[in-house]
Order: sequence, then structure tokens, then C-alpha cells
Amino acid sequence: MASATASRAFTDTHRLYVKSLYKRYLTNALNWAVQRDVWRAEALKIREEFEKHKNETDPKVVARILAEAEAKLAAKLHPDPYISAKFPGGTGWERNMPPPKNAFAHWVTEDHAHHEHHHHHAEAVESTDYLSPEQRADVGANFRLSRKARSALEELVQSANAEQAFAEALSTKQDGQMVWDRYRESLKARGIDISGLKEFSEYAEEEKRAVMEHWKGAYTDQINMQARGIIEEELSDRRDEKDGIWR
Repeated sequence: MASATASRAFTDTHRLYVKSLYKRYLTNALNWAVQRDVWRAEALKIREEFEKHKNETDPKVVARILAEAEAKLAAKLHPDPYISAKFPGGTGWERNMPPPKNAFAHWVTEDHAHHEHHHHHAEAVESTDYLSPEQRADVGANFRLSRKARSALEELVQSANAEQAFAEALSTKQDGQMVWDRYRESLKARGIDISGLKEFSEYAEEEKRAVMEHWKGAYTDQINMQARGIIEEELSDRRDEKDGIWR
């Protein structure tokens, strides 16, 4: 009886330990991967290695295998681990290659010529017209974004609309001054309340120029990268699920 209880305890402990070790292997592989597809290829190798020993029951053999696996992992730990987007200083998109110019508008801007038939930003994103043949084969004909991805894209859309309205308002002047009410109305139509902000006339000219430059350059690139990242993450999750990779 005692032996059976000890055996079950060993099995449960072993299962939890192997699961933890497997996740640490996947995380470390992600640290070394420049692109997510590179990580996926390595993840498949890791999964295959773990599967080879899944039926081992001898405690001594299991202990030896785990000790060797720990030593192997310790020998190739990344010196500068990847920081998840959920943690301070982290970003979910920093490992993605820079997207092409106007990628954000290409996918989600509501008035884009290619998306006039779409009624929702996320619906435009879900069009497979812009995916490569390999990507279309991975996700299938009925590609639907997860709730998390749709929410993330909508937040980007709202942020981009606010910045765009601000930039457009800079070029709309009356008697040499910006028409603040027009900007306020533009944002209100988008569901954004700025009644608590200071009047635009209080902004210095150099601040106005900085906003314009930010919108035309760095901010647009940032939005593009995040939108591209959301799509790549979603596609990768579909491929991981198909390949049986779990984290």
C-alpha cells in the first residue's frame, strides 16, 4: 500500500517537473529565436526530444534523464532573456521585423480602398487576401481573430484615429490659428472625450511641429509594427496548435 502511494506521488511529482522543464526549454528557445518561425522549428525538436522518454517509469533512469536535461539547459541559457509584453520593459512585438510602410492602413484603416466592403476593422484584418500561400494553408479559409487579438487591434485603431485627427487638425487653421472645436468634434465622433485637456493654443509652435513629425514617422511605424505583430502572433498560435506545441 505504501509502495503504491509512493509510486503515485512519484508519478505526480515527475509529471509536474517535466512540464516545468519543458516550458523552460521552450522559453529559452524563444529567447534565442530572432523570428517566431525559428522558435517554432526549435520547439518541434524540443517536443520530439521530450516525447522519446514519456513512457519511462524507472525512477533512477528518470532522475538521470532529468539531470542531464537540466545540465543541457543550463549550458545554453540566454544571457539576456526575452521580456514578455505583460512585464515591465517588455514588448510583444520587438522581435518582429519592421513592417512595410503603411502596413497598418493596409490592414485596418476603415477608409482604405481595398477594404470598402468591410464593416468592421477586424473584419478587414481577417481578410486572407494579403497572406502568403503558406500562411493561408496554415490558417485555412475561415480565418477568425481571437477576442484578444480583435480587442488589441481596436485599441490600436482608436489610438491611431486620435493621433491622426490631431495631426490633421494642425493643418486646419482659421486666421492663422488652429480650429480647436473642429478637432474636439472630430475626436468626439470617434468616441474620445478630450474635454479635460488644455486648449491647443497653449501648445508652443515647436510642440506642434514635434507632433506632426511624430505622427508622420515614429508613431506610424510603431502602430504598423504592433498591428503586424498581432497578426503574426495569431497566425503563429494557429500553427503551434496544429503542430501540437503547447506552452
